Amino acid sequence: MTYIVTIVEDTCEGEGDCVQNCPVDILSLIDRPAGVKVPDTVTDATKVSTVSGDAADCTGCMTCVEVCPSESISVQEI
Repeated sequence: MTYIVTIVEDTCEGEGDCVQNCPVDILSLIDRPAGVKVPDTVTDATKVSTVSGDAADCTGCMTCVEVCPSESISVQEI
């Protein structure tokens, strides 16, 4: 099965819970791109999560979705 991981940068709080808990290490924190909205709930607005590894490695475990406090991640089977 193949999955697509989508992260909504405008709502991502950049906490890194998804990065720390991804069992296949395809997520990472990067500097928040210029022009990307910063949610009101963010204490450190410098980071945002992104898919940095091979998205084809996603197993669809949904751990990233479960640990994301801002519900900014979705995983869809294609």
